[in-house]
Amino acid sequence: MTMLESKVIQTRFEKEIFIEEKSNIEINMFRTFDKNHPFYEFMLGLDLIRIRDNEYYGNKTSYVTIRISDDLQSFFVIEPDVQSIFAIKNKQEKEAAIELIHYLLID
Repeated sequence: MTMLESKVIQTRFEKEIFIEEKSNIEINMFRTFDKNHPFYEFMLGLDLIRIRDNEYYGNKTSYVTIRISDDLQSFFVIEPDVQSIFAIKNKQEKEAAIELIHYLLID
């Protein structure tokens, strides 16, 4: 029996549930270190299940950009222009999204 990990972001409007499976994570737009960009950068897409009023409301993919310093000692979370995991969220909801990102990248 396989155990799946999940994380929930509770927003004012719905629950966004991330189930930890490879198929629910998308990595794209990888930028490597060069003289014009002294960092590494990639976009992380997370497939989230949406629950509203205790009913399945569909899936959505939300994105965040991750920038890693050239010495690989620091990373930065950057909000993308479209389909951001931080969109329409208050401070507490954004903190929950950051906890999810931390879980995926660090834990």
